[in-house]
Amino acid sequence: MTNLTIVNNSSAMGGGYYCNETANPVLANSIIWNNIAGDSLGSQVWVWDVFSKPEFYYCNIQGGLDWFGGSEFIGVYENTLNLNPNLQEGWKININSVCANAGTPDTSGFNIPEFDFFGLTTYSAWTDRHGCNGSLVGWPNHFDRKGKENESFS
Repeated sequence: MTNLTIVNNSSAMGGGYYCNETANPVLANSIIWNNIAGDSLGSQVWVWDVFSKPEFYYCNIQGGLDWFGGSEFIGVYENTLNLNPNLQEGWKININSVCANAGTPDTSGFNIPEFDFFGLTTYSAWTDRHGCNGSLVGWPNHFDRKGKENESFS
């Protein structure tokens, strides 16, 4: 799964993301932030069983591994931030976000569409391909960039 923004959710366990029954999901270029779990452990991610092995690449996860709950984490956790993404209204990432240029350097296998959720051109159509969709981590895959469609952020 790529370019997810999982924010402001709550549940008894794993307020943001929950893995169970030998789940082996792969998350890349995603934000998991400001989620709440009933027991405070696993407020961002909950791994139910020892057979689940989630993988996180180039994500921004609040609290890092310390805010994972459940079984011992034995998955992959690479190039992942624990810094406020400064999301704007509509879950947009502004150009000054720590998530800008923080995504995976190669997005060629992600099948990124030409237009994002808001109908704006995605970064896959840009020549600057740093990070997810050309410069960011997270969905909906664009900065608040009115009039800057051809601007390169490197």
